[in-house]
Amino acid sequence: MRIGVVADTHVPDLLRALPDEVCDALAGADLILHAGDVTAPAVLDRLRAIAPVAAVRGNHDRGRQGRALPRDLVVRAGGLRIGLTHGHRPAPAELAAGVGSLVAGRPPLGSFARAARRRFGDVDVVVVGHLHVRVHEVVEGALVFSPGAVYVAEHDPAFDWSTPKGRLYRRHRSGLPAEAIVPAVGVIEPGPAGPVARTIPLRRPRG
Repeated sequence: MRIGVVADTHVPDLLRALPDEVCDALAGADLILHAGDVTAPAVLDRLRAIAPVAAVRGNHDRGRQGRALPRDLVVRAGGLRIGLTHGHRPAPAELAAGVGSLVAGRPPLGSFARAARRRFGDVDVVVVGHLHVRVHEVVEGALVFSPGAVYVAEHDPAFDWSTPKGRLYRRHRSGLPAEAIVPAVGVIEPGPAGPVARTIPLRRPRG
């Protein structure tokens, strides 16, 4: 069983189209999980041409199409129980996490992974998105995994870092290693010792 993982595609608000390399990387998958911020139903249609798709709602998924997606979902595949969530929290918690990340100069990955894990009971894996950064951490017996995002601002030549929002965002991510913020998708496979998750970097991330 090969389970593809995609998060934060942001088409068409930040990317013009889903990069072809996403589909190339996920070719042969038996199932694809999208961890939110789809923003265009056509993205899911294109992924469904590869394999069945399960998707959840991100904080950028608005309107009728966004509301049709669940906030959280448990998927059973390949003998695994997988919790799927975007990972965004209510506004007060998001604000507190944002302030903490600005002070630390990096996203609060530990608290983020723990909060995502608490959304689910007995699962083997929790798949998340939202932070646009890789997450690979075992929390309370479950692997919390994100391959990162398809859209990454650091790889967008049009992103304006000179605005107040851009400067804050740079500070928020300044402590991250370069390999953590490469546009990517992922794959999860059952293994004899438990689920195995890996990241597939995208060499041509622009749609």
